[in-house]
Amino acid sequence: RDRDVTGVQTCALPILTLARLAADRAQPLERVFQSLLVNFLLYRGVVDAQVEEIAMRLRASLLRAAGETLAGAMEVVAIEMLSAYGIQGFLSGYVLDESPEESAQVATIETQVRIDLAAHRVPVLKLAALAAYRPLLALGEAAHRLPHAGPHPAPFDRMVDIQISRPLEERALRSEIRKLQITETTSRRVQEQYEENPYPTWTMPLISQADLETANAKTEAPESILVAGAGTGRHPLRVARLSPQSEVVALDLSLASLAYGARQARVLGIGNVTFVQGDLLDVAALGRTFDRISSVGVLHHMADPTRGLAALKGVLRPGGSIELALYTESGRQHVVAGIALREKLGLKSTPEDFRRFRRAVRAVPADHPLAALGRLPDFYSLSELRSEEHTSELQSHHDLVCRLL
Repeated sequence: RDRDVTGVQTCALPILTLARLAADRAQPLERVFQSLLVNFLLYRGVVDAQVEEIAMRLRASLLRAAGETLAGAMEVVAIEMLSAYGIQGFLSGYVLDESPEESAQVATIETQVRIDLAAHRVPVLKLAALAAYRPLLALGEAAHRLPHAGPHPAPFDRMVDIQISRPLEERALRSEIRKLQITETTSRRVQEQYEENPYPTWTMPLISQADLETANAKTEAPESILVAGAGTGRHPLRVARLSPQSEVVALDLSLASLAYGARQARVLGIGNVTFVQGDLLDVAALGRTFDRISSVGVLHHMADPTRGLAALKGVLRPGGSIELALYTESGRQHVVAGIALREKLGLKSTPEDFRRFRRAVRAVPADHPLAALGRLPDFYSLSELRSEEHTSELQSHHDLVCRLL
C-alpha cells in the first residue's frame, strides 16, 4: 500500500481470476488477493523492480511462517503461495536475493525435510518453503518419490511436476537424442553454460489460433528445415507446428536444452521434429542438406560468426533460404556495459555472483547505459541473464552476409 506500482506489467489471467473471485461474495478479500498473487507468479512472473522487492519481502514472511505451526486454511494458503514461488524460482533460476537470515532458515528447513523424507513422511509446507529457494531435485533420490505422494493443493502438485517430474523425464529423453562430436573451444564453453541453465525456460508455445489457421490452409510442398541453435525447442516447435507437412531438424549444443524441447514436443503432440546435439560448425556431419535454415540468436555467440554462416551455407540446397537473427555490440551497448561491469567486479557465472551483479546494476543512475539492462525481462531470469554473456564484435551484418551469399 505504501509503494507506487503504477505501470507494473500484468496479464489477463490474474485479472480475470480477481474479477471472478471478487464477484463471489462468499470469498473473503484476503483470499481474493492471495489467489491473484498465486496466479500472477504462476502465469506472469516478476519482471519489475518494485514488484520484485515486494515479492522478496513476502517470500521472506512466508518462509518465517513455514517455521511456525500452521493449520487449516492458513497452512493451505502458505503452501499455495510458497509453491507458486517454487515454480517461479525454478523457472527463473532462483534469481531473487535472499538475506543471511533466510539462507540460515532455508538450511534448517532442508535438514528437517531430509529427515522427514528418510522416514517416508511428506512435510508439504516445509517442502514448499524449500522449493521457493532451492530446487527440490537437489534432495536426491528421496525427491523422486514426491510426484506419487499426492494429492496435495494444486499449486504444490504443479510445482512438484515442474521441479521433479519434468526434469526426470528430460533426463530419460537424453538417451534418445542423436549426438555429434563437439570439439571447438568456444562451442564447448557455450555448451557448458546452457547445460547448466537451459534457455529459454518456457511453458506455452508462441503460437496463436490465427497462426494455426494459416498453417492449416497452406498448400506448399513439404520442406526439410534446419533450426540451427534450437535451444529448449520453442522456435523449432513453432516452425514444426506451422509447417506440419515438413521435416524439422533441431540442432543445438546443449543436451539439457534439447531434452527440454523433446519433452515439450511430446506434451504438444508435435511429431515432425528430430532433435540433434551438435555444433553448428560441424553441421555437415548430419550428412544431408536442407530447403530452409533458421538460425535465431546464435551466430553472435561464436568466436568466428563467418565460419558459422559458411557452415550453414554448405548444407543449404540450391535455391534454398537462410533466416538469420543476431546482434552486434553497437546495438547492445547495455549488454556490453554489463559484461564490462562483470569483468571489473571479477564475477563468475554462479548464481551468487549474478545476484551481486544485479544489485550493482540496480544501483547505477537512471541515465547510465546499464540502467537499460535492468529494465529488460531477461534481467529477472538467471538463464536469460546468462544468455546475454556473449556478444560478437561484428560491425556489419550486411558485409558478413554479402561475403558468403
